[in-house]
Amino acid sequence: MSQRIKWVDFAKGITILLVVIGHVSLGLLESGSFNDNNKLLSALVQAVYVFHMPVFFALSGFFFKTLNSKKDFSQMVRKKIISLGIPYIAFSLVMIFMKKMGGGNVRRPIGITAFFDIYKYPIDHLWFLYILFGIFMYVSFLSLFIKNDRTLLMVALMGYLVATLIPINIYLLQRTLVLLS
Repeated sequence: MSQRIKWVDFAKGITILLVVIGHVSLGLLESGSFNDNNKLLSALVQAVYVFHMPVFFALSGFFFKTLNSKKDFSQMVRKKIISLGIPYIAFSLVMIFMKKMGGGNVRRPIGITAFFDIYKYPIDHLWFLYILFGIFMYVSFLSLFIKNDRTLLMVALMGYLVATLIPINIYLLQRTLVLLS
């Protein structure tokens, strides 16, 4: 087992904390409960949202290695299903349950049937697990054919341009291509 690099873990922890701060601040801002501090909350939300997720995604891919075979790809898929897919499904169920318990007191109520659509529409803040999985699948698949890191980056950037210039109605594909770069 490889040794963990502490600064990467620390930086990911900081970005996770910024995600929490951003979501709480946005919730407070949208609630209108702090009218006197709306400018401060708005500035905080804008400051955090401008960089926290791109940094988190970059750190998540910090140890990415190109794959050499279909076997490597299938092992990576299995690993990501366990590390990202299972938490995505479990927390989707928790979110649906919590929102049902909250009744009309939640920001965006959803029905139990939303669970059957999580393969195409993530629930609220769980989008990042969904998209992180998509990014790993996309880049790993490309790495089977493209061994040069710069070429891989250029192809990923072309995917970004396509996703921003041409409307793609498939959430996973569109958000993966946009957030990859």
